[in-house]
Amino acid sequence: MPMLMPSKIKTNVRKVLREAKSNHGELCFLTAYQILDRLPKTIKARLIRERMLGGKGTGKRYAAASVVADAAELLGKEVEVRYLDTDRLSLVVNKQIVEPSAVQCAIFRLTEA
Repeated sequence: MPMLMPSKIKTNVRKVLREAKSNHGELCFLTAYQILDRLPKTIKARLIRERMLGGKGTGKRYAAASVVADAAELLGKEVEVRYLDTDRLSLVVNKQIVEPSAVQCAIFRLTEA
């Protein structure tokens, strides 16, 4: 079976972003790690199995969150992208603490619900 590619999960990524609402009902920004953690369990598990979780110190350049970020970018004008300073940032994915390896990471949100 071929590896999961960004084009195959972009609908799932869109759904996660659509459900990322604040207490006030506006759409929130999410990192690719947060999106990964909110994907359906089977997709999340497969991405991590195929690409590893990645993060600081793993030496993995194109990990599961990279596939998710690429899928979000495939949504084009549907998605707003900003960048977050990752200094001292830790995220939890699949009940594991992950530190982003890059100095900045993209954060994504849908432009409309």
